[in-house]
Amino acid sequence: MIKGEDNNMLERPVVKIAPDTYLVSEYKLVNMFLVVGKHRAALIDTGGGIGPLPEDIERLTGLPLVVIATHGDPDHVGGAGHFPHVYLHPLDWEHSRRFPLNNTMRKWFVKTRAPVRNPGNERKIDALVPRQELPQPEYLPLADGDVFDLGGRTLEVIHTPGHSPGSICLLDKKNRLLFTGDTVNVSMALTGHDFHEYNASLRRLWARESEFDSICIGHELPAMREKQAIARYISMTEIWCDCEA
Repeated sequence: MIKGEDNNMLERPVVKIAPDTYLVSEYKLVNMFLVVGKHRAALIDTGGGIGPLPEDIERLTGLPLVVIATHGDPDHVGGAGHFPHVYLHPLDWEHSRRFPLNNTMRKWFVKTRAPVRNPGNERKIDALVPRQELPQPEYLPLADGDVFDLGGRTLEVIHTPGHSPGSICLLDKKNRLLFTGDTVNVSMALTGHDFHEYNASLRRLWARESEFDSICIGHELPAMREKQAIARYISMTEIWCDCEA
C-alpha cells in the first residue's frame, strides 16, 4: 500500500489469482501479472510507470526476472525503464516510439483514465508519478512460437496483431491461463484497427481454446475472466468486417 496525500492508504491491488500467479494492478488503471516458475519469474507488462513496481515484484519473488510486454502502448511499457530490458515484438518497437514515455505522458494518463477506472483517487495517483524520469527502455525481440521456460512452467508467445501490429498473447498451459493484454479485454474501444486482421487473430486464439480455461486481461477488475469473451469479440469484429466490405 502507498500513503496518500490525505494520510489515507491508497491500495495498489496485488492479488494471487492462481498458483504462483499474481495480479499487480497499477492502481486499477492497468493490470500486470507476475508468473512464477521454479527457476525464474516473468512479469507480463509494466504499466505506465506509476508507483514502486520493482519493489512490489521483489516482495513477491526473489527469482531472476524476465519482463515481457504484450504490446507497445505507453500504459503497458511505461514502466519498462525500471528494468534492464523488456521483450517486445519488433513490429511494436516503432509503434512504442510514437508515444513519449515520460512523466508528462504519465500525468496525462492519470488525468484521462483515473476518473473512470479509479474515481476519487486521481490526485493520490498523480502524486505517485515519479519525480525523476525513468530511463528509456531497451527492447529485446520475441516472435510467434517463442517459449519462455520458467522452470516447470512455460509461457508460449502467440502473435495476435490487431490492437497493435506487434500485439501478443501468452499461453500458460500448465495453469490453463491465457494472458491477453489488450487483444481481448472488456472495455476497449476497437477503433482504427484492421478488423479483418484482428478477427483472424481472435480466431487463432479460439482455435486453441481447449488449452486454457480463463483469460487474464490488461484492464479492469477482476482481471481473470471467462474465455468466452474471445468468442464474443469474434462476433463483434465479424459485424464490423461486414460493414467495411
